[in-house]
Amino acid sequence: MISYVENQFLLHHYTYLNENFLDIVTIAFQHEPWKRLQEFCLDHICPNPSIILTSTNFLSYSEAIFSGILQRDDLVMKEIDVWDMLLTWGINQEPRLGEYGEGNMISQIVEKWCDEEFETLRDRLKNCIQFVRFSDISPEDFFVKIRPLKNIFPEDLYEEILWKFISPRNVIFESKSFDVKNGFNLSRIRKHQVDTAIYSYANCGPQWGGNDLRAWGSFNADCCQCVHYRYENAVRNNPDLFSAEEFEVFQLVKRI
Repeated sequence: MISYVENQFLLHHYTYLNENFLDIVTIAFQHEPWKRLQEFCLDHICPNPSIILTSTNFLSYSEAIFSGILQRDDLVMKEIDVWDMLLTWGINQEPRLGEYGEGNMISQIVEKWCDEEFETLRDRLKNCIQFVRFSDISPEDFFVKIRPLKNIFPEDLYEEILWKFISPRNVIFESKSFDVKNGFNLSRIRKHQVDTAIYSYANCGPQWGGNDLRAWGSFNADCCQCVHYRYENAVRNNPDLFSAEEFEVFQLVKRI
């Protein structure tokens, strides 16, 4: 019944949904079973997150909205801006936590906090923080905007994040990078041509294109292979298996 109602609503009341979008967002995420309506909202928000960032309802949005946004790969937003969005939403709801925003350093805000304030923010962000892709944040931003909030992180998560910044083997900044230790956590990549997209499979690993470049098993063994399939040019002319301890990803620049 819920699915039928959602389908009818999306098919026959599309104009109404768009004209009242911000109210629809709030209502959709108040009802966990309304998956299609939630997906409709996320499809509109992710290409243009300013829709909610500039909304007068921003601070009243539910945690479920932000959790849904953060789990999307098509969110057009820098990861440090994602972090700022969460802090603005999490801190500014509670006057005693202070006011976070442009011109207000997080270190200046938290220096006035005691354990209770950290616990309040930790509880507010606990179901969102795990979806932030910290490996896409620069060391400078980590030091200024994340390190002062160490106390809101689960200890094991913070240690894992910290390790990415102190171990040069694990981090590639300003690129479309992957976390080889935790299932190749994809950066937020907008990819509309699915034939050449990057896929990640739990039982094997990442695949570029179809099998144009794929990896599976242990990176210490011959478990990588390139087979010319989807891409215009072959990634590697030799189809033999090879090993790789890590991938190095470069930014491609179009020649003029």
